[in-house]
Amino acid sequence: MKRRLGSGRRRERVSEETATGKALEKATKTRIDALRDAPPNGWAAFSADESRLVAYGTSYEDAVIRAETKGEKEPVMVKIPDDWTQRVLAN
Repeated sequence: MKRRLGSGRRRERVSEETATGKALEKATKTRIDALRDAPPNGWAAFSADESRLVAYGTSYEDAVIRAETKGEKEPVMVKIPDDWTQRVLAN
């Protein structure tokens, strides 16, 4: 009986890809929920890897200071619009 080499590695890689896909899907849902719940016309600060919301702020500077206070040296900043409706429908 012949055994194919590498088939175990292939299954391992597929399993890793599935886990990565699920983690990405969860992170995306987390970002969407955080943005949806954010106060209008403010700023959201996410961790450098964008996996978690670190802080909100009414201004860019406020959100950066809050993120840095929580230990995030390089937050990813997202501007929250007054109203998401036009942003969503325009694209």
